[in-house]
Amino acid sequence: MTIKFLADHCFDHNIVDGIIRRDPHIDILIAEKAGFKDWSDPMVLGFAARENRLLLTHDKRTMPDHFAAFTATQESAVVLIVKWTCPIGMAIEYIRLIAGETQAEEWRNRLDIFP
Repeated sequence: MTIKFLADHCFDHNIVDGIIRRDPHIDILIAEKAGFKDWSDPMVLGFAARENRLLLTHDKRTMPDHFAAFTATQESAVVLIVKWTCPIGMAIEYIRLIAGETQAEEWRNRLDIFP
């Protein structure tokens, strides 16, 4: 299955814009456009899981704990935490690589931090 993405409310829109400019066929839903800018982490995780979307975030402070609690009781799509210090171009290319070279099934119940 093709990977779909969900960029949470704190994710850098420059990264999202760069991905869309380079690969407009990549499916990225932005939190504000989905109507959940102020949702809690567990609510965002639930939405990502239901929609089978890989969650893109910069939140390495609270998201890992919420992800662990969420996956203790149910299956989830992956959470990819991109560090704020990651160069934008590097983040764009890594996410494009994920979209082009992997399948959604490979990312179940994983939390990755890049780089």
